[in-house]
Amino acid sequence: MEKDSKQKKDGGKQPTISDIAKLAGVSAATVSYVINDKKGVSDEVRARVRAVMARVGYSQNLRAKGLKTRHSYTIHAVIRKEAAPACKTFYFGVIACMAERLSPGSYSIVPVFQSDDESDTTLPDLIRNGDTDGIIAFQGLAPRTARALERGNFPCVVVNPGFEAEPGAVSVQIDFEELSYRAAAYLVSLGHKDVAFVGMRSLPFFFNATKRGFRRAMRENALPVRKEWIRGEATCSEGAAKAMRNILAAGGVSGCGHPTAVFCAQDNFAISAMSAARAAGYRVPEDISFIGLDDVPEAKYIEPPLATIPISPQILADEAIDRLFAMMAGAPAESVTIPSMEVAPRASVTRRE
Repeated sequence: MEKDSKQKKDGGKQPTISDIAKLAGVSAATVSYVINDKKGVSDEVRARVRAVMARVGYSQNLRAKGLKTRHSYTIHAVIRKEAAPACKTFYFGVIACMAERLSPGSYSIVPVFQSDDESDTTLPDLIRNGDTDGIIAFQGLAPRTARALERGNFPCVVVNPGFEAEPGAVSVQIDFEELSYRAAAYLVSLGHKDVAFVGMRSLPFFFNATKRGFRRAMRENALPVRKEWIRGEATCSEGAAKAMRNILAAGGVSGCGHPTAVFCAQDNFAISAMSAARAAGYRVPEDISFIGLDDVPEAKYIEPPLATIPISPQILADEAIDRLFAMMAGAPAESVTIPSMEVAPRASVTRRE
Protein backbone atom coordinates (compact mmCIF):
# COMPACT_ATOMS: atom_id res chain seq x y z
CA MET A 1 0.00 0.00 0.00
CA GLU A 2 2.73 2.45 0.96
CA LYS A 3 4.53 1.69 -2.28
CA ASP A 4 1.34 2.43 -4.24
CA SER A 5 0.82 5.74 -2.48
CA LYS A 6 4.37 6.87 -3.24
CA GLN A 7 4.41 5.72 -6.85
CA LYS A 8 3.88 9.14 -8.38
CA LYS A 9 5.64 11.20 -5.75
CA ASP A 10 8.88 9.20 -6.09
CA GLY A 11 9.10 9.90 -9.79
CA GLY A 12 7.40 6.68 -10.92
CA LYS A 13 5.13 6.61 -13.87
CA GLN A 14 1.57 7.97 -13.60
CA PRO A 15 -0.87 5.22 -12.55
CA THR A 16 -3.18 4.14 -15.37
CA ILE A 17 -6.88 3.35 -15.31
CA SER A 18 -5.92 -0.32 -15.40
CA ASP A 19 -3.75 0.17 -12.32
CA ILE A 20 -6.64 1.80 -10.48
CA ALA A 21 -9.01 -0.97 -11.54
CA LYS A 22 -6.67 -3.69 -10.27
CA LEU A 23 -6.16 -2.01 -6.90
CA ALA A 24 -9.90 -1.35 -6.46
CA GLY A 25 -10.93 -4.82 -7.65
CA VAL A 26 -13.16 -3.52 -10.44
CA SER A 27 -13.09 -3.28 -14.22
CA ALA A 28 -11.36 -0.52 -16.15
CA ALA A 29 -14.78 0.47 -17.50
CA THR A 30 -16.03 1.03 -13.95
CA VAL A 31 -13.05 3.28 -13.20
CA SER A 32 -13.81 5.25 -16.37
CA TYR A 33 -17.41 5.67 -15.25
CA VAL A 34 -16.24 7.02 -11.90
CA ILE A 35 -13.71 9.39 -13.46
CA ASN A 36 -16.33 10.82 -15.83
CA ASP A 37 -19.05 10.98 -13.16
CA LYS A 38 -21.38 8.68 -15.07
CA LYS A 39 -24.27 6.75 -13.59
CA GLY A 40 -24.33 2.96 -13.26
CA VAL A 41 -21.87 2.63 -10.38
CA SER A 42 -22.96 2.07 -6.78
CA ASP A 43 -22.01 4.62 -4.13
CA GLU A 44 -19.89 1.99 -2.35
CA VAL A 45 -17.88 1.12 -5.46
CA ARG A 46 -17.58 4.79 -6.46
CA ALA A 47 -16.17 5.63 -3.02
CA ARG A 48 -13.71 2.71 -3.18
CA VAL A 49 -12.40 3.73 -6.60
CA ARG A 50 -11.99 7.37 -5.55
CA ALA A 51 -10.16 6.29 -2.40
CA VAL A 52 -7.67 4.30 -4.51
CA MET A 53 -7.25 7.25 -6.88
CA ALA A 54 -6.48 9.55 -3.97
CA ARG A 55 -4.10 7.04 -2.38
CA VAL A 56 -1.94 6.59 -5.47
CA GLY A 57 -2.17 10.24 -6.50
CA TYR A 58 -4.02 9.62 -9.75
CA SER A 59 -5.05 12.66 -11.75
CA GLN A 60 -6.34 12.59 -15.29
CA ASN A 61 -4.44 14.64 -17.84
CA LEU A 62 -7.30 16.85 -18.91
CA ARG A 63 -5.14 18.86 -21.27
CA ALA A 64 -4.17 15.79 -23.27
CA LYS A 65 -7.71 14.47 -23.12
CA GLY A 66 -9.02 17.83 -24.31
CA LEU A 67 -6.71 17.88 -27.34
CA LYS A 68 -8.00 14.46 -28.32
CA THR A 69 -11.71 15.09 -27.76
CA ARG A 70 -11.81 18.84 -28.55
CA HIS A 71 -13.25 19.59 -25.12
CA SER A 72 -11.79 21.91 -22.51
CA TYR A 73 -13.14 19.86 -19.56
CA THR A 74 -13.77 23.18 -17.86
CA ILE A 75 -17.05 24.60 -16.58
CA HIS A 76 -17.20 28.32 -15.83
CA ALA A 77 -19.28 29.64 -12.94
CA VAL A 78 -20.26 33.21 -13.76
CA ILE A 79 -20.83 35.82 -11.06
CA ARG A 80 -21.90 39.36 -11.85
CA LYS A 81 -19.36 41.95 -10.73
CA GLU A 82 -22.29 44.14 -9.67
CA ALA A 83 -23.75 41.48 -7.31
CA ALA A 84 -24.08 42.44 -3.65
CA PRO A 85 -21.27 41.17 -1.35
CA ALA A 86 -23.67 38.90 0.57
CA CYS A 87 -24.79 37.32 -2.72
CA LYS A 88 -21.21 36.71 -3.84
CA THR A 89 -20.44 34.95 -0.56
CA PHE A 90 -23.44 32.66 -1.05
CA TYR A 91 -22.53 31.92 -4.67
CA PHE A 92 -18.98 30.90 -3.73
CA GLY A 93 -20.51 28.45 -1.27
CA VAL A 94 -22.54 26.92 -4.11
CA ILE A 95 -19.44 26.78 -6.34
CA ALA A 96 -17.53 24.98 -3.57
CA CYS A 97 -20.29 22.34 -3.47
CA MET A 98 -20.03 21.98 -7.26
CA ALA A 99 -16.26 21.49 -7.03
CA GLU A 100 -16.72 18.75 -4.44
CA ARG A 101 -19.35 17.09 -6.61
CA LEU A 102 -17.09 16.84 -9.67
CA SER A 103 -14.93 13.70 -9.75
CA PRO A 104 -11.15 14.11 -9.63
CA GLY A 105 -9.86 14.34 -13.18
CA SER A 106 -13.28 14.80 -14.79
CA TYR A 107 -14.13 18.50 -14.95
CA SER A 108 -12.75 21.65 -13.38
CA ILE A 109 -15.04 24.48 -12.35
CA VAL A 110 -13.60 27.97 -12.61
CA PRO A 111 -15.27 31.12 -11.18
CA VAL A 112 -15.28 34.13 -13.46
CA PHE A 113 -16.66 37.62 -12.93
CA GLN A 114 -18.58 39.39 -15.67
CA SER A 115 -19.75 42.96 -15.80
CA ASP A 116 -23.19 44.00 -17.02
CA ASP A 117 -21.32 46.40 -19.31
CA GLU A 118 -21.71 45.46 -22.98
CA SER A 119 -17.97 46.01 -23.49
CA ASP A 120 -17.11 43.02 -21.27
CA THR A 121 -16.25 40.20 -23.69
CA THR A 122 -14.86 37.73 -21.11
CA LEU A 123 -17.43 34.98 -21.64
CA PRO A 124 -18.02 35.42 -25.37
CA ASP A 125 -14.26 35.06 -25.81
CA LEU A 126 -14.16 31.86 -23.74
CA ILE A 127 -16.98 30.40 -25.82
CA ARG A 128 -15.51 31.46 -29.16
CA ASN A 129 -12.06 30.08 -28.28
CA GLY A 130 -13.41 26.75 -27.03
CA ASP A 131 -12.05 27.32 -23.53
CA THR A 132 -15.24 26.27 -21.77
CA ASP A 133 -17.67 23.36 -22.20
CA GLY A 134 -20.53 24.82 -20.19
CA ILE A 135 -21.62 27.78 -18.11
CA ILE A 136 -23.45 28.08 -14.81
CA ALA A 137 -24.48 31.71 -14.39
CA PHE A 138 -25.60 33.27 -11.12
CA GLN A 139 -28.20 36.04 -11.44
CA GLY A 140 -28.34 35.86 -15.21
CA LEU A 141 -26.02 36.91 -18.03
CA ALA A 142 -24.97 40.14 -19.67
CA PRO A 143 -26.86 40.67 -22.97
CA ARG A 144 -23.73 40.19 -25.09
CA THR A 145 -23.08 36.76 -23.52
CA ALA A 146 -26.74 35.74 -23.76
CA ARG A 147 -26.64 36.45 -27.50
CA ALA A 148 -23.42 34.45 -27.92
CA LEU A 149 -24.98 31.47 -26.11
CA GLU A 150 -28.14 31.67 -28.19
CA ARG A 151 -26.22 31.73 -31.47
CA GLY A 152 -24.15 28.70 -30.58
CA ASN A 153 -26.83 26.73 -28.71
CA PHE A 154 -24.26 26.56 -25.91
CA PRO A 155 -24.94 24.59 -22.65
CA CYS A 156 -25.86 27.07 -19.92
CA VAL A 157 -27.82 26.86 -16.68
CA VAL A 158 -28.87 30.03 -14.88
CA VAL A 159 -29.03 29.92 -11.09
CA ASN A 160 -31.38 32.73 -10.22
CA PRO A 161 -31.61 33.55 -6.55
CA GLY A 162 -32.79 37.13 -6.87
CA PHE A 163 -33.45 37.46 -10.59
CA GLU A 164 -36.26 36.46 -12.89
CA ALA A 165 -35.21 33.71 -15.31
CA GLU A 166 -34.58 34.66 -18.91
CA PRO A 167 -37.32 33.34 -21.24
CA GLY A 168 -36.33 29.95 -22.61
CA ALA A 169 -33.29 29.59 -20.35
CA VAL A 170 -32.80 26.46 -18.26
CA SER A 171 -32.80 27.72 -14.70
CA VAL A 172 -32.60 26.61 -11.08
CA GLN A 173 -34.86 28.89 -9.08
CA ILE A 174 -35.54 29.49 -5.40
CA ASP A 175 -39.14 30.28 -4.47
CA PHE A 176 -38.36 33.33 -2.38
CA GLU A 177 -42.00 34.30 -2.07
CA GLU A 178 -42.84 30.98 -0.40
CA LEU A 179 -39.77 31.17 1.85
CA SER A 180 -40.74 34.66 2.99
CA TYR A 181 -44.33 33.64 3.53
CA ARG A 182 -43.24 30.78 5.80
CA ALA A 183 -40.88 32.99 7.78
CA ALA A 184 -43.49 35.68 8.39
CA ALA A 185 -46.21 33.10 9.11
CA TYR A 186 -43.92 31.54 11.72
CA LEU A 187 -43.64 34.88 13.53
CA VAL A 188 -47.40 35.35 13.41
CA SER A 189 -47.97 31.82 14.76
CA LEU A 190 -46.02 32.81 17.86
CA GLY A 191 -48.30 35.76 18.54
CA HIS A 192 -46.45 38.58 16.77
CA LYS A 193 -48.85 41.12 15.28
CA ASP A 194 -46.49 44.06 14.71
CA VAL A 195 -43.95 42.75 12.23
CA ALA A 196 -41.44 44.70 10.11
CA PHE A 197 -39.70 43.71 6.87
CA VAL A 198 -36.09 44.37 5.80
CA GLY A 199 -35.22 43.58 2.16
CA MET A 200 -32.97 44.53 -0.75
CA ARG A 201 -34.59 47.00 -3.13
CA SER A 202 -31.50 47.03 -5.36
CA LEU A 203 -32.59 43.57 -6.59
CA PRO A 204 -36.18 44.33 -7.66
CA PHE A 205 -37.22 40.74 -8.44
CA PHE A 206 -35.88 39.46 -5.12
CA PHE A 207 -37.26 42.43 -3.19
CA ASN A 208 -40.74 42.12 -4.66
CA ALA A 209 -40.88 38.33 -4.21
CA THR A 210 -39.86 38.47 -0.55
CA LYS A 211 -42.17 41.40 0.10
CA ARG A 212 -45.11 39.56 -1.49
CA GLY A 213 -44.57 36.54 0.73
CA PHE A 214 -44.39 38.74 3.82
CA ARG A 215 -47.52 40.67 2.88
CA ARG A 216 -49.43 37.46 2.14
CA ALA A 217 -48.73 36.06 5.60
CA MET A 218 -49.85 39.28 7.23
CA ARG A 219 -52.95 39.60 5.05
CA GLU A 220 -54.09 36.02 5.69
CA ASN A 221 -53.99 36.73 9.41
CA ALA A 222 -55.77 40.11 9.07
CA LEU A 223 -52.72 41.95 10.41
CA PRO A 224 -51.72 45.48 9.39
CA VAL A 225 -48.61 46.17 7.32
CA ARG A 226 -47.17 49.54 8.25
CA LYS A 227 -45.65 51.34 5.29
CA GLU A 228 -42.84 52.78 7.42
CA TRP A 229 -41.85 49.24 8.47
CA ILE A 230 -41.27 48.01 4.90
CA ARG A 231 -37.60 48.80 4.27
CA GLY A 232 -35.36 48.14 1.26
CA GLU A 233 -32.04 49.74 2.21
CA ALA A 234 -30.29 46.42 2.88
CA THR A 235 -27.70 45.95 0.13
CA CYS A 236 -25.04 45.13 2.74
CA SER A 237 -24.70 44.74 6.51
CA GLU A 238 -24.57 48.49 7.11
CA GLY A 239 -27.64 48.96 4.93
CA ALA A 240 -29.57 46.47 7.05
CA ALA A 241 -28.50 48.24 10.24
CA LYS A 242 -29.66 51.54 8.72
CA ALA A 243 -33.01 49.97 7.79
CA MET A 244 -33.47 48.85 11.41
CA ARG A 245 -32.64 52.30 12.74
CA ASN A 246 -35.17 53.81 10.32
CA ILE A 247 -37.85 51.38 11.50
CA LEU A 248 -37.27 52.33 15.12
CA ALA A 249 -37.17 56.05 14.30
CA ALA A 250 -40.41 55.83 12.30
CA GLY A 251 -42.13 54.13 15.21
CA GLY A 252 -41.12 56.98 17.49
CA VAL A 253 -42.34 59.65 15.07
CA SER A 254 -45.69 58.01 14.33
CA GLY A 255 -46.33 56.92 17.89
CA CYS A 256 -46.92 53.30 16.85
CA GLY A 257 -43.95 52.08 18.88
CA HIS A 258 -41.52 49.40 17.77
CA PRO A 259 -42.27 46.12 16.00
CA THR A 260 -42.22 43.01 18.13
CA ALA A 261 -40.58 41.04 15.31
CA VAL A 262 -38.59 41.67 12.13
CA PHE A 263 -38.31 39.43 9.09
CA CYS A 264 -35.09 40.00 7.15
CA ALA A 265 -34.64 38.65 3.61
CA GLN A 266 -31.10 37.38 4.37
CA ASP A 267 -29.45 36.12 7.54
CA ASN A 268 -26.63 38.67 7.23
CA PHE A 269 -29.25 41.42 7.22
CA ALA A 270 -30.90 39.95 10.32
CA ILE A 271 -27.59 39.76 12.19
CA SER A 272 -26.88 43.43 11.44
CA ALA A 273 -30.44 44.48 12.28
CA MET A 274 -30.22 42.65 15.63
CA SER A 275 -27.02 44.54 16.44
CA ALA A 276 -28.65 47.87 15.57
CA ALA A 277 -31.65 47.08 17.77
CA ARG A 278 -29.40 46.24 20.70
CA ALA A 279 -27.39 49.43 20.17
CA ALA A 280 -30.68 51.36 20.42
CA GLY A 281 -31.40 49.75 23.80
CA TYR A 282 -33.76 46.93 22.80
CA ARG A 283 -33.45 43.35 24.04
CA VAL A 284 -33.41 40.44 21.58
CA PRO A 285 -35.71 38.54 21.58
CA GLU A 286 -37.62 39.89 24.61
CA ASP A 287 -38.40 43.24 22.95
CA ILE A 288 -37.87 42.40 19.28
CA SER A 289 -37.58 38.95 17.65
CA PHE A 290 -35.68 38.34 14.40
CA ILE A 291 -35.79 35.74 11.63
CA GLY A 292 -33.83 35.51 8.36
CA LEU A 293 -33.29 33.34 5.28
CA ASP A 294 -30.25 31.23 4.26
CA ASP A 295 -28.96 29.59 7.46
CA VAL A 296 -25.43 30.95 7.07
CA PRO A 297 -22.83 29.32 9.37
CA GLU A 298 -22.80 32.31 11.73
CA ALA A 299 -26.54 31.98 12.36
CA LYS A 300 -26.04 29.13 14.84
CA TYR A 301 -23.28 30.81 16.80
CA ILE A 302 -24.33 34.43 17.30
CA GLU A 303 -26.08 35.33 20.54
CA PRO A 304 -28.92 34.62 20.50
CA PRO A 305 -28.78 32.06 17.67
CA LEU A 306 -30.76 33.27 14.65
CA ALA A 307 -34.01 31.61 13.59
CA THR A 308 -33.99 31.12 9.82
CA ILE A 309 -35.15 29.04 6.86
CA PRO A 310 -32.22 27.16 5.29
CA ILE A 311 -31.37 27.43 1.61
CA SER A 312 -29.13 24.50 0.67
CA PRO A 313 -26.08 25.36 -1.47
CA GLN A 314 -25.63 21.63 -2.10
CA ILE A 315 -29.13 21.23 -3.57
CA LEU A 316 -28.58 24.24 -5.84
CA ALA A 317 -25.19 22.86 -6.92
CA ASP A 318 -26.53 19.37 -7.65
CA GLU A 319 -29.55 20.60 -9.59
CA ALA A 320 -27.43 22.97 -11.69
CA ILE A 321 -24.71 20.38 -12.42
CA ASP A 322 -27.29 17.70 -13.34
CA ARG A 323 -28.95 20.00 -15.85
CA LEU A 324 -25.70 21.27 -17.33
CA PHE A 325 -24.32 17.75 -17.83
CA ALA A 326 -27.58 16.71 -19.51
CA MET A 327 -27.31 19.65 -21.92
CA MET A 328 -23.63 18.92 -22.59
CA ALA A 329 -24.63 15.37 -23.51
CA GLY A 330 -27.30 16.66 -25.90
CA ALA A 331 -30.19 15.57 -23.67
CA PRO A 332 -33.19 17.78 -22.81
CA ALA A 333 -33.13 19.68 -19.52
CA GLU A 334 -35.94 21.49 -17.76
CA SER A 335 -35.97 24.33 -15.28
CA VAL A 336 -36.64 23.54 -11.64
CA THR A 337 -37.81 25.48 -8.60
CA ILE A 338 -36.27 24.35 -5.30
CA PRO A 339 -38.98 23.64 -2.70
CA SER A 340 -38.94 25.62 0.52
CA MET A 341 -37.40 24.03 3.60
CA GLU A 342 -38.84 24.27 7.10
CA VAL A 343 -38.07 26.96 9.67
CA ALA A 344 -35.06 26.32 11.88
CA PRO A 345 -36.42 27.69 15.19
CA ARG A 346 -33.80 29.34 17.39
CA ALA A 347 -33.58 31.70 20.34
CA SER A 348 -33.77 34.95 18.32
CA VAL A 349 -37.57 34.45 18.19
CA THR A 350 -39.72 34.19 21.28
CA ARG A 351 -43.43 33.74 21.73
CA ARG A 352 -45.41 36.96 22.18
CA GLU A 353 -48.12 36.67 24.78
